[in-house]
Amino acid sequence: MTVESTVPVSPFRNLPGRRFKRISAVLASVVIGLAGCGGGSGGGAATGATGEASLAELDALSPADKAIVLAALDSGTFDPQIAAEKGWLFNLWQRLYLARTGSTGTGSTGTGSTGTGSTGTGSTGSGSTGSGSTGSGSTGSGSTGSGSTGSGSTGSGSTGSGSTGTPAQRTTQVQVSSASQLMSALAAANSRGGDTAILLADGVYQLSDTLYVNAPKITIASASGKRENVTIQGDAMSANAKIGNLIRVAGSDFELNGVTLQRSGWHLVQVVGNEDVDRPVIRNCVLRDSYEQMLKVTRDDAKPSVYSDNGVVENCVFEYTAGIGPQYYVGGIDAHGSRGWVVRGNTFRNIASPNTDVAEFAIHFWSNSSNNLVERNTIIDCDRGIGFGMQGRPNQGGVIRNNFIHHTDNGHPYADVGIALTESPGTSVHNNTVLLENGFGWSIEYRFASTTGVQIANNLANRPIISRDSGSGNVSNNVTNATRSTFRLQVAGDLHLAGAVSGIVDAGLAITGLVDDIDGQARPIGAGIDIGADER
Repeated sequence: MTVESTVPVSPFRNLPGRRFKRISAVLASVVIGLAGCGGGSGGGAATGATGEASLAELDALSPADKAIVLAALDSGTFDPQIAAEKGWLFNLWQRLYLARTGSTGTGSTGTGSTGTGSTGTGSTGSGSTGSGSTGSGSTGSGSTGSGSTGSGSTGSGSTGSGSTGTPAQRTTQVQVSSASQLMSALAAANSRGGDTAILLADGVYQLSDTLYVNAPKITIASASGKRENVTIQGDAMSANAKIGNLIRVAGSDFELNGVTLQRSGWHLVQVVGNEDVDRPVIRNCVLRDSYEQMLKVTRDDAKPSVYSDNGVVENCVFEYTAGIGPQYYVGGIDAHGSRGWVVRGNTFRNIASPNTDVAEFAIHFWSNSSNNLVERNTIIDCDRGIGFGMQGRPNQGGVIRNNFIHHTDNGHPYADVGIALTESPGTSVHNNTVLLENGFGWSIEYRFASTTGVQIANNLANRPIISRDSGSGNVSNNVTNATRSTFRLQVAGDLHLAGAVSGIVDAGLAITGLVDDIDGQARPIGAGIDIGADER
């Protein structure tokens, strides 16, 4: 089926003349600013690439959202209430603002959406233990490439754009506008052997069964590119829900782009890694309100040499809209037997347990996972932030860098550690920022005698970094006495530096592959690398 494209009409055609001229001038200044960022040194070229991608993301917005961003560019400020509701718009505004002004982080609001939940003191939690089902199998090394998305390998320091991204080209394209059409189109795609893009018109798609992706190279994407306009949902966020998984992926090179998934009895997406499913891409999506983990990658102990390789999760939001999860066995990304994955530029909110035990991590790689990259994510009010490995279910290597982790004093009963390495030898944890305003006692931990050779450096936190149960490695050049005043904090999760703090700015170590910060700004800006995720 051939799909014809049309030239979009200007979203500002109905604006009054003076308003249109001012907005047009702002857009022109952004384009000029982005042009000035390209070329020159390698850092400038990287910044220019990020800026150009951000401009493309601006162009893809709805007229109303584009007007919000451009008006904020015109004024130099972003409304905190809008930032709380539409964090992705704030993130885009910030990248464009920095490109336009040549600033290094002076914008006058925060990084995105706020956490919720009631206020209170919060208890210390039970420590980073957790459980979860799957087997351990044997350790494999795995490659570190990013798969077919062009986002850069995990060891290269390449950060990608964090933009919405254009879905992969497929031989066949099918447009649908109802749940029944979606089910039929997917069944037909499986029957023809895949290589199909299913493009969803704006609307709500109420499923009557799981969407089974059994063939390779299948894309499910919104036709508009607006994730807020296309919702695929199950019947309930409940153990008694009729639909367990919304999407079960058993074919390689699957892509999910520009949609919202909500309400499931198990997972919103299950990637069947035990069937050797490689290179899945989930980009520019919202995943919320699942009864268990939102994105699950499974593994089979009986197939110890089978892994899921080179997945990408980018520019997505994972959240519980009630401010807390429905039970303790919840998590954001829960990946077993995964190698060479990239988790970049996402926001995680309220992945927290209401009772019984601590929730799983916002991002967790374990059960013989290896060489994964987790960078430039913002984690707000989640019981546990980022975890590599678990006791008896190890992880090997990988990098955790340039992430914001903020837990407010909101009364979550099981608030726990920011970053945990548990049986995770050879892992690098650097240039992360962790602010815990609950009662938990430490920010980063490395645990058990098998956790050796780790590098923990240039991290900025308000709580200690500790070894537990004989974990060992090179722990140096971290700052663990930050306070609220260290950070901008105009919204929850905004851990950009409030000023040029002595001992933080230009005080970091140069680390191989560390070329930018959480916003994609090139490092260093001044005489040296800044400690933490933000380069001021």
